[in-house]
Amino acid sequence: MKWNCSLTNPSHVISNKVRGAVKVKLSGPRSGLKKFTQSDEVISLNLEKLQPGRRTVKIPKEAINLPLGVKAVLISPSRVQINLKEVHPSNEGGE
Repeated sequence: MKWNCSLTNPSHVISNKVRGAVKVKLSGPRSGLKKFTQSDEVISLNLEKLQPGRRTVKIPKEAINLPLGVKAVLISPSRVQINLKEVHPSNEGGE
């Protein structure tokens, strides 16, 4: 399963390479598991409230959109290390 991060602050960037795949162990009815495996589900993490610096971000089970009756038993890795860096836009107007 893939994941992505949502940065709503345009002055922040992720400055390190972050593992792009997450393994998820699921339990539930066969039909729900099949439906999930056939989807292109992506885990999205919202980093909007994080300040610049090295941060450990938990990947919550609630971040996964699961079919009815399917439960996330294990997420690996359960946390990711993110380095947020503040960037300042350059003055392109020549002032």
